[in-house]
Amino acid sequence: MNRAASLNKRLFFGLPALWAFGALALFFMATPAVGQNEGESPEPKVGEHRVTESSLLTVWEGESLEPKVGEHLTVTPGRAEFGDVQADTVKEVEVKVTNTSDKPVIIKNIRPSCPCVAGEIQPNRLEPGATGILSLSWDSKGQTNGKQTKRVWIFEEGRNKPFVLDVFANVFGGVEPGQGLNPAPPQPVNPLPTLNVDPPSLDMGYLRPEEKETRFVTITNTGEEPLRLGGISSSCKCTVGELEKKDLAPGESVKMSVELKANKNPGPQSQTLTIRVPNAQPVKYSVQAIVSYAVNAEPTFINMLQGNKGQISLQALDEAPFHVISVDGEAPVFLDGDQGGAAAFHTIAWDKTNVPLEDLTHWLLVQTDHPEMPLLEFRVIHLSLYPVGPPEPWALSDDRFMLGWMTPGEPIHKTLDLVKYKAEDISKFETSNDAFTVAIVGKEKTPKGDLRLKIAITPTGKGLTSTGVAKALLHVGTPSPDGGEPFETKLYLFGVVGEGHEG
Repeated sequence: MNRAASLNKRLFFGLPALWAFGALALFFMATPAVGQNEGESPEPKVGEHRVTESSLLTVWEGESLEPKVGEHLTVTPGRAEFGDVQADTVKEVEVKVTNTSDKPVIIKNIRPSCPCVAGEIQPNRLEPGATGILSLSWDSKGQTNGKQTKRVWIFEEGRNKPFVLDVFANVFGGVEPGQGLNPAPPQPVNPLPTLNVDPPSLDMGYLRPEEKETRFVTITNTGEEPLRLGGISSSCKCTVGELEKKDLAPGESVKMSVELKANKNPGPQSQTLTIRVPNAQPVKYSVQAIVSYAVNAEPTFINMLQGNKGQISLQALDEAPFHVISVDGEAPVFLDGDQGGAAAFHTIAWDKTNVPLEDLTHWLLVQTDHPEMPLLEFRVIHLSLYPVGPPEPWALSDDRFMLGWMTPGEPIHKTLDLVKYKAEDISKFETSNDAFTVAIVGKEKTPKGDLRLKIAITPTGKGLTSTGVAKALLHVGTPSPDGGEPFETKLYLFGVVGEGHEG
């Protein structure tokens, strides 16, 4: 095995797909990536959010390769240039990494944004003034022609914010962008259909997570000939369109029902219905909504890829005044003139600057006294929280349960799927502390043959914060399906014990 292949085998980096993000993943930088290869997914994937590399490539020709200076490190040259890379080959370059601080620096991790890039630094401990060599390789297998850019994050031990190194290559001798190995011959273009949909697009407004909403739109035959509508397909099974009838005389209209099931996670949701018309181009119809709890949050996640601090806006959709009680257990810091009193709108700060990497958690919790929303969870996006490992044999359908207001001793019932787990044996099912007791009260198979657990989660009233928040990890384990090591994963449990809620 050559050195570059060895690097790729040992350092196959990139953010994993996050279950609750459904499609980022991150979603939160929606511009298409410059030079992104056909079939290559931007990462990370969170809900329906994605991180891309659209901001990485600005100027190719004439840019200086001066050193790039960080707080502790200086990299020379200031970006890694692979130059021309023949398709389906591996090319290597080296850059120098110098510790310009007055203390030793330990390089904990080298993490490229794409599996096509691998990196290794020697030595990984740099004394003040010492220089190491960062060896990088670019594997152009399956990539299309053109100038491409990636990123390499250099993580120092004990620091949240990585040093960012841009990486560039110009792939040639392969397939042109947008062209497969066997491009299809051009197809004749059908005419536009003679119909009108009113309204031109459908905005469902605010929907609660997993809420279903049905609206009606009007389709009119604007032509001079009878029109027969075909079937209706959707970009997601969460959206369904149905017609009262399919044959329309000239000028005749028909109602189409549109049902949307909101995503499980808060944030914008956009789907497309495709109305097929024989011998004409299909009609694309946009259906949109904003998925939100009773208190709408913007943004809906904590993006530490863009910095260690930021702000969150909270708005009560019912316009009822409420207080923000805590942010991750600490007193809230209010911004933009917010005095912290009861109001329907708040702007608060979050700050992870002084949080060591090992103390970062997957969720940031904001506690309020809103009667419907005592606790809001915000996913924390940081590379260190989602390390790359071997493929998992199965995964949980949920990575957290937000339990809301709770009463000690009263069980809360949930269902939990073990996706791709076909057996029924559970070797571990327990919480990390005594804030909750958990029990499996039933098992069944999903339509896909996966194991579905019916569980009871009972708050005990123990281990609460001073403001009544209960949180724990639920560990779920199974025997290995191939006789090897057992597999275990976890999800988070959050809730607030209090008496000021209904039911």
